Parts: sequence; structure tokens; C-alpha cells
Amino acid sequence: MRMLQLSLAFVFAATLLALPASASAQDGPEVAQGGEEAAPRRRRRRRRRPPQQRPPEPEPEASPEPGEAPESNAADVTAAAEAGAADAGEDVQTVGSLRRSNNLEFDARLVRGQRAGAGAVVLFNRAVDGVTADSVQTDNRAGGHTVAELLVRTGHRRIAFINGLERASTNRDRLSGFAERLAELGAAPPIQEYGEYTFEGGREAAKRLMMRTEAPDAIFVANDISALGALEGLRRDLGIRVPETVSVVGFDDIPMASWPSFDLTTVRQRRNRMIAIAMDRIDAILAGTDGEPERELVEGRLIMRGSVRLSVRADLTTA
Repeated sequence: MRMLQLSLAFVFAATLLALPASASAQDGPEVAQGGEEAAPRRRRRRRRRPPQQRPPEPEPEASPEPGEAPESNAADVTAAAEAGAADAGEDVQTVGSLRRSNNLEFDARLVRGQRAGAGAVVLFNRAVDGVTADSVQTDNRAGGHTVAELLVRTGHRRIAFINGLERASTNRDRLSGFAERLAELGAAPPIQEYGEYTFEGGREAAKRLMMRTEAPDAIFVANDISALGALEGLRRDLGIRVPETVSVVGFDDIPMASWPSFDLTTVRQRRNRMIAIAMDRIDAILAGTDGEPERELVEGRLIMRGSVRLSVRADLTTA
């Protein structure tokens, strides 16, 4: 029996409209064998059907605010998945759901509830304080270390960090590792702004940073989407040259980061490796062969492109 684990982010309900079958063509006179016309049939009087009313279109669902836990309907998605698997000839049993949220309190309640009900819980690229569960994450602290070392060793002195969602574990760990390594290398703590993990958030945060009395000469952004917004704000809105005046580093390595118009230096998350580990953990939980919950950290990779100035400081010793 194949076990499915469903992943839910936002659920949109679809309405299936049953359309009436098309009316048959009008009957013509029957012709008997030999070409003779048969006796005409008595026509049945057809009742007129009242016009069928289409149900009103559902109103579009409002997007949740940042940090708000989205409402989700697991039953709809579960039914759809089971129906699809049945069409493929598979025997399916749904064992639970994996959900995505930007609200850490909601995540904690969800994980505790799943574990209390003997559900399979694997956190993907996320840690939740106060709960014990299997998790698979990029080593975000180590990624922050790597970016700090790159920026300091390439001659940057006024260094900034644009936060994503302040309470998200990914943001917290990237900032923590970044600030920790800056201190070890004798650099000042990073100047901080907030971009909410969005393009426009990064764009506005970068402009606020550059309006300071002592503007930064390097900016580490908590994710690539915000970093692309920062590049837009610097180059298009303020006319600032990147990397000649200010360097920018992101985190994720989304496809757009490699586009020539962005050419963003970033830390790559090894998603395929993380997914493989998460699926192995799910299989072990469902098979009953798992032990204590484990936290798997997958090291990211620095991807060098054209958004960082590469002059090397000679005054730094190897640390």
C-alpha cells in the first residue's frame, strides 16, 4: 500500500459545474426497407426546461498577511489526491498533512497536535522552538558565516543585513551566523533593515540603508527575492553602481539570480539533497523504523557572480 504525505500551502476550492447534455437532433421520418415511408410516429410533446442558472462565481480569497497562518482545507486536497491515485490504479492511504506557514506559534501548535495524534512530522527548512520533531534544513548559520567571511576578506567595512521575517528560524540563523563571524573577524555588527522576504520589501530596505549618514558598502540580504529587489532599488531608483559602490549578496540561488540583469552572488540551498533526506525520514516514520527525532543540516554553497567587489584586504590574517 502506498502512503501519501500531502503538502499544503494555500488551498483554493474549485467549483465543478455540470453542464446539461446537448439536445438530440430532431427526428426525421423513418424509411422502411425498399424505400417506402413508414407510418409517422406520434410526436411526444417536450416540456420546456427552465433555463439553468449558473452558480455565482466564488469571491477570490484574500492573501494572508505576512506572519498570518493561512486557513487550509486538508479534506479537499486529500480527496483530490486519492482520486488521482485511484485513477492510476494505486491503493492509497492518507496519513496526514504537511503544512507551510510563516507563523511560528501556529507551527508549534500544529507540530504538537500532529505528534499527539501519532502523526508523521518532518519540518522542511524550518525549526520551531519548544517542539521536538524531525527536521531537514540548510545550515543557515554556516551560510551566514560564509557570507561574512567573503565580505570582510574582500575589503568591505560598513556591512548591512536586510532581514526577512524577523521571527522565522531561517532569518534568525542566517543573521546569527553572519553577525557571529563578523565579530570573529573584527568587523562591526551589521546595520539592520527589514524586507519581509519580498521584492518590494528588499527594494525599500536597500534605499533606506543608502540614505543613512554612513551608507553601507555591502549588503547581505536574507533571501534572493529581497536581494533582487535591493538591486532594483540601488540601480534603478538611486542610480548606484553595483558592485563598484555597494556589494549585494543573497541567499537561496533561485533561477532569476543567475539572469545577466541581476548576476547575483548568493548561497545556494541544495534542495534536491534536502528533499531526498526528508523523504527518507518520512518513509522511516511510516515504516516504524525511525528512532529519536533528528535534525539534519545540509551545507549550502557560495555561488560567486558579479554583485560583489572582489578587492582583497591584506590586513586580515587567516581566522
